[in-house]
Amino acid sequence: MIFTNWPWRHWRGVRGDAVALRLEQVSLSWRELCERIDVLAKGFMQQGVSAGDGVALCAANGPRTLLAWLALLQCGARIVPLNPKLPPSQRSALLPGLTLRYGLVLDEVLTLSGLQALQWPEAPYHQSTDVPASGSCFTASAEPATGGDEAAVNEAVTTVAPLSPSQGAATPAPSASTTLSAGVTTGTAATTTAPSPVSSTSLFLVATAPCAHSAFPTGEEGNPVAVGWDPSRFVSMTLTSGSSGVPKAAVHTAAAHLASAQGLLALMPFRAQDNWLLSLPLFHVSGQGIFWRWLLAGACLTVRELHPLHTALEGCTHASLVPTQLWRLLAQAQMPETLHSVLLGGAAIPVDLTRQAQARGIRCWCGYGMTELASTVCAKRADGLADVGVALAGREVRIQNDEILIRAASLASGYWRDGALLALTDSEGWFHTRDRGVLKNGRLTVLGRLDNLFFSGGEGIQPEDVERVINAHPQVSQCFVVPVADAEFGHRPVAVVECADAFSPEMLTEWVADKLVRFQQPVRWLRLPQTLKSGGIKISRREVQTWVEDMLKNGN
Repeated sequence: MIFTNWPWRHWRGVRGDAVALRLEQVSLSWRELCERIDVLAKGFMQQGVSAGDGVALCAANGPRTLLAWLALLQCGARIVPLNPKLPPSQRSALLPGLTLRYGLVLDEVLTLSGLQALQWPEAPYHQSTDVPASGSCFTASAEPATGGDEAAVNEAVTTVAPLSPSQGAATPAPSASTTLSAGVTTGTAATTTAPSPVSSTSLFLVATAPCAHSAFPTGEEGNPVAVGWDPSRFVSMTLTSGSSGVPKAAVHTAAAHLASAQGLLALMPFRAQDNWLLSLPLFHVSGQGIFWRWLLAGACLTVRELHPLHTALEGCTHASLVPTQLWRLLAQAQMPETLHSVLLGGAAIPVDLTRQAQARGIRCWCGYGMTELASTVCAKRADGLADVGVALAGREVRIQNDEILIRAASLASGYWRDGALLALTDSEGWFHTRDRGVLKNGRLTVLGRLDNLFFSGGEGIQPEDVERVINAHPQVSQCFVVPVADAEFGHRPVAVVECADAFSPEMLTEWVADKLVRFQQPVRWLRLPQTLKSGGIKISRREVQTWVEDMLKNGN
């Protein structure tokens, strides 16, 4: 797919009356969606937002959050999505290094210190833009944009363009002398250089031709409502999970996000008539993956309250779920009739789960991805085997000293720190994941984090190996195995388990007795506390480790 304009404006010209978005109980066509985005973008621009500005968007998923994303992108902003449940101390520590100007907080009572607060645009615009999180949306309508901008999106171009050597695999970090908007400069770490291109025969990328039409499309009063489409512009700065340290801000262009979407959709069909539920948060890269797949496919996206899940899925064909969600969905007497495709992630995937789903008419895919790669890198139809599939189009994977290395069109341009871009690849453009893995016949098996390996009595324990066995128990939702200091053995494994209320974690001792060697078997079993479930997708392994140490120190 080649976009020469913002994707939503492209689809307005191609299929303007088709349903683009379902916000709670309100449906918007591509034409109506563009009208709403124009009004919001105009409001943000009138408050000072301009191309290149950093904007912190602190919000859980909801209609206003989704629309804010689209409008801020159309303003040319660099969006930093924040989990509203992020501890204030961590938020205060992170924000100063992100070079932000504005903050937009939706449906939360908190402030983003040091940032100019954006207000949700309201009157005197031509339509109401007050979108309650609970449902009812816009009431009046504005005339669609006319003239050259509308004509520009009337041409549907559906050619997939191969990536040429001159385009490269990832947007390289600019040199230290390059000046970005808002006076931001870029630089690279002393030991790294910008990545070299990936072979043009191995990658395909959404073409990155900038919009050749009006750089500042205008509304009916002649005021700017959008900056020109430029797929090489930085659009997002997504915090890494911080599961093994302090979160970093991975910077992606629109081209990188679209390349990620294109690679997955080459494997997992998502067509114009389909509908994907926004089931994962936009402050996480997996939620952004759904967002960009929707824009690439020109299909429908549903944004609504997720509880109960079977109700949220009504009318949806696709969903991204973690295994616990799918287990609970399958336990329902009545399944959503339209659901037929699920992308699973976030934990080990039991064979019984995907078999039961298949029996109910749901095809499951699983894979491997990370924030730096704009979501999925490898994927496959779930088959019960331990591997995560082959590298998707636009990605290359290799193993070096047991470590998984990736080179891809979807790779982040760098890590943002104090106004500079720090390169995240080696001199050949490979990103070192710090994950252990093996490649066999092109299929990748992820063994765990190199940083997680610990030794007990001289024997190496990879926590993920033990967790895979424990997670296979039907009463277990997820599990973490962490080391605790031991005078005799150096370290011993302790398991922290999320399981059914009526099930005691200690009962797993018998379950693992004939499945794990003696030194791998946990010496303590603890229930995962609610306090460690921060509202994101990943739970910090470091926080689990600290919690276990505190529990044992207090004699529990």
